[in-house]
Amino acid sequence: MTFVGRVRTFIREIQRRRVFRVAVFYGIAGIAVVEAADLLFPRLGLPNWTVQLVLGLMIVGFPIALLLSWALELTPEGLALDSGPAEASATIGPSAVPPEAMARPPVAPAKPVGDSRRRLLVLPFVNISPDPENEYFSDGLTDEIIADLSHIRALGVISRTSAMRLKGTDQDVRTIGRELGVQYVLEGSVRKSGEDVRISAKLIDAGTDQHLWGETFGGTIADVFDIQARVASSIASTLRIQLSPAEARELRRGRIEDPVAHESYLRARHEMWSFSWDGLEKARRHVENALAIVGDNELLLATLGHIHIWFLQTGSEPDPSHVEHASTCAEKIFELAPDSRHGTRLRGLIEFHRGDFRASRPLLQACLEQSPDDVDALAALGYISCLAGREDEGITLFERLLAIDPLTPLNHGMPGFAAVLQGRFADAVEPYRRFLEMDDGGPFSMMNWVWVLGLNRRIEEADATVAKLVERHGQTPFASVALSLYRGWRGEREEALEAISSSVQEAALHSEMFARFLAQCHALAGDRDGALRWLEKAVDFGLANYPFVSRIDPLLASVRGDPRFSALMVRVEQEWRNLPR
Repeated sequence: MTFVGRVRTFIREIQRRRVFRVAVFYGIAGIAVVEAADLLFPRLGLPNWTVQLVLGLMIVGFPIALLLSWALELTPEGLALDSGPAEASATIGPSAVPPEAMARPPVAPAKPVGDSRRRLLVLPFVNISPDPENEYFSDGLTDEIIADLSHIRALGVISRTSAMRLKGTDQDVRTIGRELGVQYVLEGSVRKSGEDVRISAKLIDAGTDQHLWGETFGGTIADVFDIQARVASSIASTLRIQLSPAEARELRRGRIEDPVAHESYLRARHEMWSFSWDGLEKARRHVENALAIVGDNELLLATLGHIHIWFLQTGSEPDPSHVEHASTCAEKIFELAPDSRHGTRLRGLIEFHRGDFRASRPLLQACLEQSPDDVDALAALGYISCLAGREDEGITLFERLLAIDPLTPLNHGMPGFAAVLQGRFADAVEPYRRFLEMDDGGPFSMMNWVWVLGLNRRIEEADATVAKLVERHGQTPFASVALSLYRGWRGEREEALEAISSSVQEAALHSEMFARFLAQCHALAGDRDGALRWLEKAVDFGLANYPFVSRIDPLLASVRGDPRFSALMVRVEQEWRNLPR
């Protein structure tokens, strides 16, 4: 560290330990004491040297007061040695955020304009149970507390997906707070032994590292929901937030009273976040076991519907029957709770996957009115807005998404998608670069990186990425798209068409994104028939961005003179102009 850097660090540490504040308070108090002594001592008949003695004692005590302010801190338990910024007790785990990702400030964008809410992060609760297999329980508790706190509208709570990426991190609370732009951090631990549980939680001011509240709860598995509600209520009370009757009801809503069914639910939530076919299949079985015990339940049905959607979203099982299963879950939810935000979001995602953006849009908007920080609704609605030619609206939604879910790699690429659709190809590079770096070699981020490099005529820079993508994920639709685009940009038309695999064609039958990419691949390779066939499929799925398709997208240049393209654009323009605002 340079000399200037050491000085800056020293000044920051002085500020953290409140040395300046102690110096000012001591100076004011010292002057008052000396003035009082000078006024009162002569009247009491004391000699003049006693006033000088008081002055001398005040001067001698000044450096002592500064040293004590450096060494000690005032905590709720009393004075204690200041050991520096607090650190998490767990070690770095496989799901921790890469150090280089946390080192690139800022990870999160500025808080959206008009958002005056206090921002809070729930760090993953640490499993201190004798059995490490109880990890699912601590993760599930973290998930549920985040969900409970998200019901409090005065709080902006960092999403579960971002929070779990900090599992096992060695970053101190002050650094995490600065990087993610949060004022408060909740951390804790869970000990489970058989039916008995012991949960400790504490709320920390991320700016000062001061402990604002802490408590330990004991009980059985059957008491967990009550403990979760007490944690949320205690945090609201500590931060002087008055819960509305609706917010208080939400903290008790949809509970799974049976402890065995509740444990199955927690296991399902733990498995589904693996994003793998095996994990999703295990999660489905756990939820169905819970439903067999307690019958239809809003929370369980919403989770099952989400699992079916994720089979499609992750590409784990592109079976259209998952949409129908999810639809059945939504119908049952509304029979139980006609105003359910879970059911509203689920219906919005179902219509989104069916390609009916006109029906999906109001449902997702209604979900956000009930729950402004619903990350799934924000991401889907932002994507739909971009496909409808309303990129500015999409960018606003992506800013809100990044503010509450800043550690999900894909979210950082979404503003780049909006920039591409507006023809700002150079502005899309940095968002997709961050997506690639945070995703650590994921096939989706690599495909998009090749795409944005090609749009900026920097295809030579994509050589290594294409090779790595084909080597690691050669059988996936992502590798097929990237390889076809890469060869098309290099003028290798036959090879570009050969790169289009059956897997990507099957995926494109159920996906606007892959249908759009295949239209671009065929057009770049000079295959007008294939390009128009897949472009029409993308339009069927809801692609209604008339400016982008009709004139901005350079990859479709070879088909724009075709009468079939012109006829299709009449339909796209009509959809674009008639979409409800």
